Amino acid sequence: MKYKTFVRLRMAIILVLVVGVLAGIISLVSNGLQRSVANDSASTVAPTTAPTEAPTAAATPTQWLPTVAVAPFDEEILRTATTASLDEGIDDGESVKWRKKSAQSTVEYRCDKAKGFTTWNRVKIDRDNDKKFDEKWSITSPTEVKRMVSTADDGSYDATYDLTGATWTRR
Repeated sequence: MKYKTFVRLRMAIILVLVVGVLAGIISLVSNGLQRSVANDSASTVAPTTAPTEAPTAAATPTQWLPTVAVAPFDEEILRTATTASLDEGIDDGESVKWRKKSAQSTVEYRCDKAKGFTTWNRVKIDRDNDKKFDEKWSITSPTEVKRMVSTADDGSYDATYDLTGATWTRR
């Protein structure tokens, strides 16, 4: 390669790098300005919704408990628990256990055959693969599921939810 060709190639690369850095800086600055303008305009707009009414005496207690939408990961677990064959697991005579591992989580399905179950009736979930189960579910039917959550990730299940349609309702 001739020296002149090398110099031209080097200058072209330097030019592309400088233009890329400048474009990145301009993009960051313009996004920051757009956010600050959006925040300023949002704070000056008056709310358009009416205030909520006070609860009536006839309200049910579960109406005021927090609810959480069923996540796609939870839907996948429920679908697998209700459709997967027990042949997927290892049978020890009294129960069947099947463990599915991924890079993000571990899900352990169980069927208590000794108690008369013929489908997966318990699930334990380790969402962060720290070898401590974060949740355990009891599945009576596809629509009757109890979910117990260890909020501190320490093995003590201090929050309990019931499946209600497409939401988890806290007890």
